[in-house]
Amino acid sequence: MSQEEIDRIARKVLRRRKPLTPADQERAEAIRQHTADLEKKGRPHASEDQVRIWQAWGESEIRRIDRESGHTT
Repeated sequence: MSQEEIDRIARKVLRRRKPLTPADQERAEAIRQHTADLEKKGRPHASEDQVRIWQAWGESEIRRIDRESGHTT
């Protein structure tokens, strides 16, 4: 790829987009605020039942993969 092609692609990628409308700006701010609120809360801890279910599912997936690949456990 020539330098001219790289420059042309870079100009195309970096070209400014049309300005956001006030409604778009409000929506973007609401999304940023919602994301910030979620990050402040942190991830909820799984219940013991959820952990057991996920572990059982993971183990069954390992057995399925082994079975399909011809390995025995």
